[in-house]
Amino acid sequence: MDCRTIIDKEMIAGSSKRAFSTLKTLARTSQPKATVISDADGNLFTETAAVH
Repeated sequence: MDCRTIIDKEMIAGSSKRAFSTLKTLARTSQPKATVISDADGNLFTETAAVH
């Protein structure tokens, strides 16, 4: 079952809120959380070895 079919079925069933929620979830891009730590001088450390 493809995404369009799922959203169409939800719209036909009268569940537009759920259909738009599904669409929003599918359209969302995933962004991994970056591990960044700054020292007292404001220098940013992004490498795992530098953080430890």
